[in-house]
Amino acid sequence: MTNALNFLNGISGEVPRTGNQRLFLPKVDWNINDTNTFTATYNHLRWNSPAGVQTQAINTRARDNFGDDGVNIDSLNLRLASTISSTLINEFRYQWGRDNEFQISQPPLPGEPTNSVGGRSPQTFITNGFSFGIPEFLERAVISE
Repeated sequence: MTNALNFLNGISGEVPRTGNQRLFLPKVDWNINDTNTFTATYNHLRWNSPAGVQTQAINTRARDNFGDDGVNIDSLNLRLASTISSTLINEFRYQWGRDNEFQISQPPLPGEPTNSVGGRSPQTFITNGFSFGIPEFLERAVISE
C-alpha cells in the first residue's frame, strides 16, 4: 500500500502551464477612385501552451496528463466595393482561411507503465476520480497541407 501511495504522490502535484500567443493583423484600405474601394485584411495567429489542454485551476489528473495545446490560424479577406449610382452598389468579396488546432500528450512520468501507443502510459482511472496516463482525447495531431 505504501508503494502505491508513493507512486500516486509522485505523479500528482502542481503543473506549470503557460499560454503564449502571437497575433498579427494588418489591414489595408485603398480608395482606388471616387467609386471604388479595396480592403484587404490578413489574420495570423499562433498559440502555444505547454501543458495547457486542461485549463481548470484544480483537477484530478496526473502531472503528465494535461497535454500540450497549439493553434495556427491564417485568414485573408479581400473586398472591392464599387458605387454604381446613388442607389446601387456592387461588392465583390473573397475569403481564404486555415484553422489548424492540435493537442499532443506529454511523456510519461517515472514509474508509469509505457505500454500504450507511442510508448505512452495507458489511461488509468482510480476510484474517486484520479486518473493518469494518456487521456482518451489525445493525440490530436497537426494536419499538414
